[in-house]
Amino acid sequence: MPPRRQSVRRKLLYLVLVATVPLIVTGAVTVTVLGFRMWRGSIAALESRTAMLHEAVDTALRESIVGYLRAKAESAVSVIELIERTAAADDTIDFLPAVSESLLAMNVARSGYLYVVGGGGEVVVHPDVATRGRVIPDVEPVRTQLQTREGYLEYIWQNSFEPLPLPKALYMEFYEPRSWIVAATAYRQEFVDLVDRHRLSALVSAYTVESSSYSVVVNRKGQFVVHPDFPGHDLVDFFDSSEAARIMAFLFAETEGQIYYSWPDRVSGEGQPKLLVFRYLPDFDWAIATTIDLRTIRRPIVFLAAGAVVFAAVLVFVVIMLSLRLARTVSDPIVSLAGAATAGTRVAVSNTSPDAPRELAILLERFNSFIERIEDQQTSLQNSVHEKTVLVREIHHRVKNNLQVIASLLNLQAGEVVDAADAALFDRSRDRVISMALVHEQLYQQDDLSSIPFDLYLGDLVRHLSHSSLLDGVRVTVRAEDAFLSIERAVPCGLIVNELVSNACEHAFKGMSTGEIEVVFRSEGQQFLLTVSDNGNGLGGSADESLGLTLVRMLVEQIDGSLEVVVENGTAFIVRFPS
Repeated sequence: MPPRRQSVRRKLLYLVLVATVPLIVTGAVTVTVLGFRMWRGSIAALESRTAMLHEAVDTALRESIVGYLRAKAESAVSVIELIERTAAADDTIDFLPAVSESLLAMNVARSGYLYVVGGGGEVVVHPDVATRGRVIPDVEPVRTQLQTREGYLEYIWQNSFEPLPLPKALYMEFYEPRSWIVAATAYRQEFVDLVDRHRLSALVSAYTVESSSYSVVVNRKGQFVVHPDFPGHDLVDFFDSSEAARIMAFLFAETEGQIYYSWPDRVSGEGQPKLLVFRYLPDFDWAIATTIDLRTIRRPIVFLAAGAVVFAAVLVFVVIMLSLRLARTVSDPIVSLAGAATAGTRVAVSNTSPDAPRELAILLERFNSFIERIEDQQTSLQNSVHEKTVLVREIHHRVKNNLQVIASLLNLQAGEVVDAADAALFDRSRDRVISMALVHEQLYQQDDLSSIPFDLYLGDLVRHLSHSSLLDGVRVTVRAEDAFLSIERAVPCGLIVNELVSNACEHAFKGMSTGEIEVVFRSEGQQFLLTVSDNGNGLGGSADESLGLTLVRMLVEQIDGSLEVVVENGTAFIVRFPS
């Protein structure tokens, strides 16, 4: 008796079940791994955001401190200059005592002060009588000050009226007429008094990306320095003393870490589980922290698990139903569907076999509908790209107009300045603004908004300079190859040309009735060469120390280039930078 054969339907059903069970197990493992990764990813994102905020706050606060001390040092230099001019006109004024009295009367933070060190390391002005008059060129921070002369410096120092050495910071300015180093110094423990709380709050708020997560700053007293809802409040206003002590112990015992705690819900008032990721900011004795509602982290994981269960159930049902109704009549339409999916075209439903299942016909219709939506989305994206291109072009146009307004204002202001040197400064600033405006003018005139034709831009720039700052008898020629530069490189290059041509007009042709300046731009291998040369008297010392050439060197560094100065039958400045 031949063995009883099972039907195709039953065999397909067994096959589907055998294939589906491992699939479900694999799916469960995958969902578990994905859920764990989602959890770790959310924590890592929170840690990354806290680290970025910590770095941003630290940088912003240090810049604020440096700016404050620099302003004090610059004010002190201005006072010294004023006293020196006054003493030169009035013999009754004793210069050094007047300077000492004026500087020591100026306030720096709560307990800081101003002091002056001479070029040989002698302390000229200092509030500590035991320090004043000492010659200490090998003692820090004087040794570093003598080497650098200007800038920001952190150091340790003990005055005679202080019980122990204290960390301090200073900003120094060099007063060249007397070779003095004028320094404004403050105790680093007083940095917190110099912080602009509103600016700090705005900076921290900028890192808030969702309602369930926000960042705070807490000081060692347990007070919220920054909080979106409760700035100035204490932790004990929201936690009992033991919980507040636990949180404070975590915040200030480690440089970074995580804390789980419960926070009252804004609506219901019930405690909700939250996670706080923090980093310690030692200079200000603050903890920078970002908190998030744990429900926000758990919610997508729960949705993922629920979706996986539903998907598995639907998958088993659909696969079983399809396997029971599988027939050869569906193979040809499926091949047609696969070919249409590869080509991205629609399927002709009329060519489908009449014996094909209704589900297949629906699938083909839905596929065609999907292709139609893709085509509509492509059209919409093209329109959106066009609109954004028009908007960016309009922005460049408006930036150019605004820069021209600024240049006009500088020109008007220069007309009201009596002193010719001061008026020249306004003219130089105006030319710098216009050199940037011309870049934006070129940009909005191009189809490609990422770069400009630099040869056309050089011609426009030199024509402007010819009408604004060139001397009579000085002729400027431009030889430039066709090349396109991005705005990041076109603006610095334009400013370089502006400064070098203006410097040549100002310094190169003194005592000469005629002169020539040549601007050359060309490619050489993997580099661009930008050359500005003249046939004048050569590079003078005053020109070498001018603001214009200092700006040129900074701009050359900005484009990763190099500057070569050749003084022979005039002066040639050769700038090389990557093409």
